[in-house]
Amino acid sequence: MRAKGHRLGVVDVLGAIAAIVAWLGWFQIAPALGFPTIGPAAMVNRVFVFHSNPGAWIGWTLLVMGLAIVVALYEVLEARGMIPRGAVFGLLFGVVAWAVAGLVLMPIIGHISGPAPTPPPPPGIPTSPDPMHATFMMLHLGALAPVDALLAWLLFGAVLGAASGVLRSDGTAADVGAPAIRVADPTVGLLGALILATMLFAGAFSVPRAGAMGAAEPVFTGASTHVLGTGKVPILPPGNDFVSVLELSQAAGATLGPHAGHTGFAYGLRGQEIIALAGGPTLRIEPGQAGFIGGVVHTHANRQGRLPAVLLAVGLLGLGLGLVLTGSTRWSGKRTTVSVLTVLLLAGGALALGNPGANEWIFIGVRPESARGSVMPLPNATRAYESPDLRSLSPGPYVETLEVITVAPGSRAAVSREPGAELLLVLVGGARVQLDGAQPIRLGVHQAALAQEGAMVTLSNSGAGKLTLLSFRVTAAPPAG
Repeated sequence: MRAKGHRLGVVDVLGAIAAIVAWLGWFQIAPALGFPTIGPAAMVNRVFVFHSNPGAWIGWTLLVMGLAIVVALYEVLEARGMIPRGAVFGLLFGVVAWAVAGLVLMPIIGHISGPAPTPPPPPGIPTSPDPMHATFMMLHLGALAPVDALLAWLLFGAVLGAASGVLRSDGTAADVGAPAIRVADPTVGLLGALILATMLFAGAFSVPRAGAMGAAEPVFTGASTHVLGTGKVPILPPGNDFVSVLELSQAAGATLGPHAGHTGFAYGLRGQEIIALAGGPTLRIEPGQAGFIGGVVHTHANRQGRLPAVLLAVGLLGLGLGLVLTGSTRWSGKRTTVSVLTVLLLAGGALALGNPGANEWIFIGVRPESARGSVMPLPNATRAYESPDLRSLSPGPYVETLEVITVAPGSRAAVSREPGAELLLVLVGGARVQLDGAQPIRLGVHQAALAQEGAMVTLSNSGAGKLTLLSFRVTAAPPAG
């Protein structure tokens, strides 16, 4: 029997928002409990904007709108009496949504987005499972992946069911006679999606601060230069090559690998990045420090900040359980308790969305032309810069060097002839880079420019404060002996 003019009360609307935010936040902190990293928004981006950054806004917006549609479906089914009120039935709805998503939707998305890269057969170089490729129940990430998704959907259903099952002390539904919003109003879902999408993308990003690990002879005159690390590279990838700058982030407790990639440097921005090199040392990279990865098999891990993320994840599950237990009772304080638990779940989900305990680091290295716009290794990765092709490099072997360059306010630095290809990436401040007397290039934070071997470079501090840059240089190794 159709319920005419079903209205959404304040608790219903609050529950709908909390369900979406908790679902999104759960995937950000679940790795702290040992679950694999899963990137739902990145999966959507893989379909619609394949060559974009995995965390592009369109994927988040479409994901939020999709979840809003699921909320609307629940409310319509509940309004028509096809789903009874209550937290238990909300849980059952969550299980059904999980099954439909994993059994039907994921394979369809995976088919549209194309196959994931095929790992080479042994003894080939290992590759990491792709957390942004949709497959049947995401089982390619391991047996815990569907459990991870199930918990997210149970949270989603629990808060929806508990909010819709709130009754007043007189036994009537909380939405009867209360100021409310009609389900049939199409602006509700759109407005809610836009508000949530704005919440997701309106945030402050921490500004990286450079550090120093020792001094060396500066190539630039007029600037202080500190070497962070050097590494020997026998040969560069065959064909045309370019310099790539990736910004990466791992949730607390997350691991990536084992895999092997291109040679280069990892530079810490926030938290600690642990890189275990097969047959070699384990690098513990703090903010302002760097480590060289020589193309060997290695594993990335973020072990700092795991305890707060674990407590937050357990707290979300505890709040979900509290909603189920409270929603299954009939007592005078039920409405207030459900409202409080829903607000707490909303706050916890929003905090989880900020990915507390996540680290951030930059990877700079030389890659072949075929790697331009290639699949990113992590859902929150960003291509900060891809340079033009390297030209006229001297024959190898090569030495790669990572340095921090500091230029005082109002000062400039220069190099009369680059000894190799050099990439300049701004960490703090603003820069003007002039190459071979051409029009200066203005660079802001995390923007970069490439100077080819033999170029004349002038670097000016265009800001009021100190200018700090990363310099990645590829030069021919000096003759042996």
